[in-house]
Amino acid sequence: MNPLYVIDLDDNIGQTLRNCPPGETPLVPMSIDKAGKPLCFMTPKQQEMFKHLSRTGMLLPCTGRNREKFRRMLLAFNGYAIVAYGGAILLPDGSFEPGWRKFVQKQAAGIAQDLNRLRDSAKPLVDMLGYKIDVELLGEDFEEGQTTPLYAEAKLRGGDHAQLAHLERVWKDVQPSGWKLHRNGHTMAAMPSFLGKTPALRYFLQEINPERAFTVGMGDSTTDGDFMALCDYAMMPVRSQIFTLLKEAIDVSR
Repeated sequence: MNPLYVIDLDDNIGQTLRNCPPGETPLVPMSIDKAGKPLCFMTPKQQEMFKHLSRTGMLLPCTGRNREKFRRMLLAFNGYAIVAYGGAILLPDGSFEPGWRKFVQKQAAGIAQDLNRLRDSAKPLVDMLGYKIDVELLGEDFEEGQTTPLYAEAKLRGGDHAQLAHLERVWKDVQPSGWKLHRNGHTMAAMPSFLGKTPALRYFLQEINPERAFTVGMGDSTTDGDFMALCDYAMMPVRSQIFTLLKEAIDVSR
């Protein structure tokens, strides 16, 4: 029985050109944007890593990308996928897994006001203080052409991270109890308690793929630690948020 590799995609097996390690060439595109232009790239080592994992086990992408963005990946994923930060599980044919879809849609119906409150709380910072922050309500298109909002995302346009830190304090005051707030680089997301890669992966392991040799979770962000903890083993790039914190926590002088 082959192992199951649960892989967060961005900044693990590929990244934007800005985040590519210097000197590692040739780069190959990992995904494209709506216009068909290369958006993310893989280094030679990442290409070999992906080939090795594909040969030796089952790959389960576990990504913040929704189904539309996941479809613009240039890699051959022929199995299941967890997308939209756990908001949807895709079957091998690309359709939504019905049980998880029903659960998420029911939960999402009760958070519309909370999401609008988060979005509206950023307007004074943008309109009156001139902060360069874009706030969107993102989710999944369970119905064709109709997005079900699942979380709020703020993206900083520029280098002043103090602006994003200010919005983080505002969101901590207005978000409902139990919601999760995560910052990583130029982005910040506020998510309801039902949403996440971890509950989606738990559902997958219990309901869809209960039989497996062993599982390996791969992530780069501190929030990835939760879904990686459901696996038997964990992998992470050394140039990642989660590895940096782990290294700082280890006293190598002992």
